[in-house]
Amino acid sequence: MLVAHPGQLRLIFRPKNKNDRNDAERLAKLLYLGETPTVHVPSLEVRSWREMINCRSQIIAKRTRAKNTLRALLRSAGVNPPKHPGLWTKSGLKWLRELELPTVSRQLRRDLLLEEIDTLVRQVRRIEQQLNRQAR
Repeated sequence: MLVAHPGQLRLIFRPKNKNDRNDAERLAKLLYLGETPTVHVPSLEVRSWREMINCRSQIIAKRTRAKNTLRALLRSAGVNPPKHPGLWTKSGLKWLRELELPTVSRQLRRDLLLEEIDTLVRQVRRIEQQLNRQAR
């Protein structure tokens, strides 16, 4: 596979008569002569690594949104979470699960958010395990 470097294809972007047919003809001539300026394309392994890193960052962003939503739910219920040891530690999560909120709908919403956070934490761990395997 060959990817042409667009910044070095003066033959394509300088002419006044621009259309797909003319551009394709010029590219074909460059390919035939072996003069096509190429761009670096990372290996499949590197692209896979980058894809995993992007996936991890997207899942972490989802987890952050869920945590922020849960904090907003607590704020709207007038509940102040404990400062120490922290809301996302084992004891903090236990406190959250046992917390009685004023309405059933808020309790359900809290439970759903906690399930979502647990799922996202497991997904991040799984991706990190894969990244560590690839790093070795």
